Amino acid sequence: MVSRQHPQRFYIFLLISFLLLVVLTGCDEFGLLDSSVINPLIQISLTGSLVNPGDEIAIQIDAAENIPDRISSRLEGINGDSFNLTLKPPEEGWGNFSGTPGELSVPDSVSEGYYTLVSEAWLDEKLLSEDRTNLYVLHGEWVINSLELFPPQSVPGGLFYVHVLLDIPDGSNPRLRWIQNDEIIAEGLLSEGWDSVVLDAGSRPGVSSLTVELYPVEDEETVPLRLFSTELYTTESIPPGADNLYPPEAYAFLQHFDGKFDGDPEISGKPRPVITGDGMGFRFAPGDGISWKEVSLPSSDTDVWQPFSITVGVLPEQGTAGRLLKFGDEAFSMVLTLTQDGELLLQLDESDEYLSDLSLPETDEGTIAVTLSFQQEEEGLKLTWLVDGDTAAVDRWPSIPNPPGEKLSIILGGEDGFSGIVTELALHVPGIGGDRFAFYRDTDNEMITAEGFEDADLQPQLEIQPGLVVDGGSLVLPPDGWIRFPGGGDGELVFEAFPTDDSFTLTLYNPVTGKESVNKTTDGRISAESSARIVIPLDKEARIIDNKDDIVYELRASNRNTSDLRLESVLVSRE
Repeated sequence: MVSRQHPQRFYIFLLISFLLLVVLTGCDEFGLLDSSVINPLIQISLTGSLVNPGDEIAIQIDAAENIPDRISSRLEGINGDSFNLTLKPPEEGWGNFSGTPGELSVPDSVSEGYYTLVSEAWLDEKLLSEDRTNLYVLHGEWVINSLELFPPQSVPGGLFYVHVLLDIPDGSNPRLRWIQNDEIIAEGLLSEGWDSVVLDAGSRPGVSSLTVELYPVEDEETVPLRLFSTELYTTESIPPGADNLYPPEAYAFLQHFDGKFDGDPEISGKPRPVITGDGMGFRFAPGDGISWKEVSLPSSDTDVWQPFSITVGVLPEQGTAGRLLKFGDEAFSMVLTLTQDGELLLQLDESDEYLSDLSLPETDEGTIAVTLSFQQEEEGLKLTWLVDGDTAAVDRWPSIPNPPGEKLSIILGGEDGFSGIVTELALHVPGIGGDRFAFYRDTDNEMITAEGFEDADLQPQLEIQPGLVVDGGSLVLPPDGWIRFPGGGDGELVFEAFPTDDSFTLTLYNPVTGKESVNKTTDGRISAESSARIVIPLDKEARIIDNKDDIVYELRASNRNTSDLRLESVLVSRE
């Protein structure tokens, strides 16, 4: 019922409703057509959001009715720039969606940047429909190839080092944005080093997401041209890699430079994590240093030298010099210094003279594991250099310095320090709870025997002649000595070379059948790797097979005078 008190207001309402209906259903100069007529659909075909100047872009019009008589396209830049695009219509004309598409030509004169491609369909000077597509106009290809992540897994409290590999034109300086768990954690230009980031692994095990976005132009209103995502895994512990020093219990001190420092060291300068050819390390510039106080060196008697070795994985910067390592206490000190010529010099007890030196091999494949072993002899101190596990040089010091105590300090780099990368640092004392060759035995159960003779506790598979002595990391074999070990696949016997004209014949002998393998004759002057090492390969094709379940070799060394052989290691793999 209409209220008689307001008839005029009611008629005004009816008039407004009618006029609104006319506007919605009519057609005016702005292109509002009858709602029953479907306007054309403009479709732009792009692979991604990148085009190069001079490229052509496919355009199609889907129109069953209201077929346009004109299409216009232009690029509108974020700074107000506008570029008209040349349009080549399809041969069948507009509206045939299943036919050949038209082509938009991007002018060569278009400046690089972020644009909106505006395409309009017109009929009788009336705008029927419009499409707006955002894109980048750039020279060359812009690709995120991959993310380098090290370590692949980290531990609570550790770090991840992440580096993005880009394939972009030379001289480009894009902006990179790093997002972890949907939160922006880092952002900056490539020229400022933001292609690499160091991330916290978190305080608990878990999985987090990581995305890097690539912005070719520095403007906050743009969207990323490319993005790449991965996951980060934080676990309770990490299995060792093949190049890691292992097992941990074999070392009085062990530091893997994998993003986490053990032992609460003091840090000077800014050593920074980097990815190396074989893992991760820390890069040191002059003045960068890390020091550990009161590192324990097990010793049964502080008045007697106990054998020990110190190992450092290093990749020095060529042509630079500086102190690599200082190690010791008030009674004993050792300094390793790198020279510009790639030599390591050893200095003891603050002496101005260098006791020993080692020329480092040149390598492009990664860091070098340098080990320096100390062992007291009757007439002095024996110093053994090893490079990547191979004996490289042996020196002797005619006097015996004061032995180190039980609490030592280790200083890496620091004042007057070197330039380069360090990946590992370890202090090994034979017999403190394991040996380095345990890694081989634990690797997928691939090894039958892996013995390094680092102490007298030999593997149960080995049998040695009664009375033989394990000393200084090797088994001493007199002229009539022998050792038995199980056979299998390939392997090697490693001997310390001796500076005499003596020679010897090695025979692998099956004590059960009496059969012998091919004899191998060598002398102390022959070496496969260096002047201080003799490697005798074990060829599974020449081995003695009698009972596959019980193959035993006996190593005998004959045709010698009085020289003792030092067997450093026995490695035998499974078939």
